[in-house]
Amino acid sequence: MEDPSDSSVDSGILFGPGNPNNWKRSLPALLQMAFPPHNQQQPPTAQAVAAASFRSIAAVHATFWRRSDLVQYQWLRRAGWLQGKDPDSWEASQKLIRDYWTEYCQTEASPAHTCRAPTLRWDPLVKAAADKAIQGISWEAQFSRLNENGRSTLVHGDFWPGNVLWMLHGDGDSTSQSKPPIRLLDWEMTGLGSGPQDLGQYIFSNMDPSERRVCERELIDIYWKELTRLGVEDVTWQHCWHEYTVSGVERWLWFLVYFCGQDNLLEWAQFFHDQIAAFMHDHSLTTADITQPRP
Repeated sequence: MEDPSDSSVDSGILFGPGNPNNWKRSLPALLQMAFPPHNQQQPPTAQAVAAASFRSIAAVHATFWRRSDLVQYQWLRRAGWLQGKDPDSWEASQKLIRDYWTEYCQTEASPAHTCRAPTLRWDPLVKAAADKAIQGISWEAQFSRLNENGRSTLVHGDFWPGNVLWMLHGDGDSTSQSKPPIRLLDWEMTGLGSGPQDLGQYIFSNMDPSERRVCERELIDIYWKELTRLGVEDVTWQHCWHEYTVSGVERWLWFLVYFCGQDNLLEWAQFFHDQIAAFMHDHSLTTADITQPRP
């Protein structure tokens, strides 16, 4: 997966060096291999890649929108949770980060904390949001949210550019509604949940805030219009936007606390902390918008 083939490339390399998964990769070399000067094919912009990816994931979400029969497949993540079953597995996922957060805060408050790896440079808003999320962990609230308006669908669960292949040679069109030039990979985390949450996970993972600010509304518009084109009638643009913003933050707060619990991942934690901070400030989100982490 590190090296592009003759027909496709890991689209994560098209978003620049910011994401931690690209820190140790030679992006210029990878891009030259995928887009050699002699073929005169230019790398697509991150916005073009995201637009094609959002069209493709909208097709997945539309296909399985409100499919109540999916809960019978217990191997799908959250299938049991939607039915109010298996609270133990949900609590285990939340206990993990609750314990990590408690340990991290205790270490950070200790006078001897300089003996371990450095702690994060916190934006007060993000620190308060993480604390609010951890304190708000509730099985009952999680069950209520998952069943709100019955809008659950099949979600990828690990939707980010590194799990999207960009096809290089005539296998789709970045502006096409029917066949974008991409392939979605790595469905290990697939499950049931909020479709637009996949979008938040994608944007936070790789896109620089300066680029996100320019194109995110257009990207959500592309996703919503594709849903409606494919027959989803009960979803508004406002719902998609709310789930993209709020659920995207709540999803990444789970990851942020997880990274805080690993001394060797604090650089990753700082990167995603900064992504969350820029996003929350840009969208005027406060702790009042935060309920609990989304595992």
